[in-house]
Amino acid sequence: MKSSSLLHRLGVLTVVISTLFAWSDQAQAICAVTEARYTGGTYGAQAVASPGGCFRTPVGGTASTSVQDSSAELSASADLSTGVITAWSSGGMSSAAMWDTVHFSGLSDAGADVVERLSLVGHISGNARGWVSLGASLDPSSPFNGNWTNPFFGSSDPFPSTVDLHFTAHNGDAFLVFVGLTADAWGAGVADLSDPPTLSFVLPQGASFTSDSGVLLNNAPPAGNHALPEPSTLLLAAASLLALTRQRSRR
Repeated sequence: MKSSSLLHRLGVLTVVISTLFAWSDQAQAICAVTEARYTGGTYGAQAVASPGGCFRTPVGGTASTSVQDSSAELSASADLSTGVITAWSSGGMSSAAMWDTVHFSGLSDAGADVVERLSLVGHISGNARGWVSLGASLDPSSPFNGNWTNPFFGSSDPFPSTVDLHFTAHNGDAFLVFVGLTADAWGAGVADLSDPPTLSFVLPQGASFTSDSGVLLNNAPPAGNHALPEPSTLLLAAASLLALTRQRSRR
């Protein structure tokens, strides 16, 4: 009788321990990531809403994605075709990320400076803060094994109108390019990065790129993707302006 009772208690204890471990594993899975991140592949997008504690609502997409918390305090989105990425929070953390593999052509044989640029429009108040992550890597397994910048800004910091990442590219290079945006308002305040920030590339004149997604910046605003004028172009423009000035002075 005592042995059966002991076995019963051991069985109950085993179930309890198993349940606790299962709950712990689940909690770790839920708590593992509280902001959008690179999840693999040559292109993709993810949006995450974390209203409190370790809870998160991740949504992934191949080229675009968005998420909104039911309390309407959080929203985030990312779209490779437009280059638009947004994050808004008045309670908790919202974030978005997108990435694509970019192939450059039309560059000089010695390579050229390429700028990955995120144009920012937004507002930070109270104790809220925001941050941007830009990466460009020749490692196809990770956008973080190369060029990287990750500026933070709060309500008392100057709000950056643009965040730039410079890197040297050659014809035929395949860069895994990453953009991440986070709005964090765990305390009192609002992080509004939803106006929206837009990705673009600054390339030398005559250069171009293709992407593995096939849609990167296809629907971007006209001013979103532009080229840096080469020195010869600048000299020609200066000479024309000087000639025009002399002509007017003679009159």
